[in-house]
Amino acid sequence: MELKEKAYHWNIKQALTVPILVAGTEKQLVIFNVMMCMVIIFTTHFDWMALFALPIGLFVHGICMQVSKKDARMMAVFQRSTRYKGFYHAIPMVHSKKRKPPAFYSLPRELRKGG
Repeated sequence: MELKEKAYHWNIKQALTVPILVAGTEKQLVIFNVMMCMVIIFTTHFDWMALFALPIGLFVHGICMQVSKKDARMMAVFQRSTRYKGFYHAIPMVHSKKRKPPAFYSLPRELRKGG
């Protein structure tokens, strides 16, 4: 069986693919940044040291904006990788002598070598 390239032209609305950002960053990062600024303000009991929360918050927000420009779904990727890290081994099972890898193939049976 031979695979031939087919040219597909998809018309997808941009609003379905563009991530929703709040102030240029992801919503979780904005909430985390605001919460950390509030912690600084409330732990100093509104003393003059609380004035440092605003520049620190703006600096962290600028870093978050730069990160979101590179990857707008960074938090989703980070959460998924930490959630499933127990399932992925540092040494692949292919090189392990004790266990055989699971019989999983991404190609259809017709396209495999032994198929």
